[in-house]
Amino acid sequence: MTMMTDLNWYKMTLSENMFLFSQNSAVMMPLFLAIAINIPISQAYQNKTAYYEIMDGRKTYEIIFSKVILYTLIFFVGITVTCGTYLGILGIINGVGDMSYIPLRFILAEITIMRVCIVSVLICMLVKHTIGIVIAMLRFMYLDSLVVTLMISSESGFTAANGQSGADWFISGQVMRIFGADIDDRLILIIALTLVLEIAFWYTLTYISYKRKIFK
Repeated sequence: MTMMTDLNWYKMTLSENMFLFSQNSAVMMPLFLAIAINIPISQAYQNKTAYYEIMDGRKTYEIIFSKVILYTLIFFVGITVTCGTYLGILGIINGVGDMSYIPLRFILAEITIMRVCIVSVLICMLVKHTIGIVIAMLRFMYLDSLVVTLMISSESGFTAANGQSGADWFISGQVMRIFGADIDDRLILIIALTLVLEIAFWYTLTYISYKRKIFK
C-alpha cells in the first residue's frame, strides 16, 4: 500500500485514503487526542476552578458526567468534522472506490474515537493533575499502541491459529481493521465490549476518588 509520503495521495479514492489514514494514524491518533483533551482539564484542576462544582454541592456522578459530555463533545465533534470533511472532499473528487459497508466503518470509527475521548477525560479527572497527560500517554502509547505494534511485527502474536487477531482488542488494532479489512460480527462485538468495559473501569476509579475526596 502507498505510504503517506506518496505525492499521489490526493488522487486516491475515498476507500484508499481511509485505508491509508488508518494505517498511518492508528498508533498516533489516540495518543495525540488524549494529550489534547488532558491539557485543558488538567489546567482546570491546577488553578482550582474544577473544584467549584464540589463546593457547590453537586453530586459526584453529575460532576463526572458533565465533564465527560462537555469535553467529549468538543473533541469528538472537532475531529469528526475535520476528518469527515477531508475524506468527503476526496471522495467527491476521486470517487468512493471499492469498499463495502462504508457507513458501518464510519460508525465503528466514531465509536473508537468516542472511547478515546471519554477514557482520556476520566483519566485526567482521576489524576487531577498535569501528570494525567503522562498517564494518558502510558495508556495509549505503551499499553495500546506499543502492544499492537509488537503484535503486527510478530505473525504468531498478531494472528492466532484460528485466524483471529489479538490486536482487535486494542484501539489501534481496531482502527486498522475498521478501514483495512473485512468487517465481521466478532470485530463489532469486541469494539462494543471493550468500549463498555474500559469506560466502566475508569469511571469506577474516578467515582471512588471523588467520593473519598482524593484530590492530591
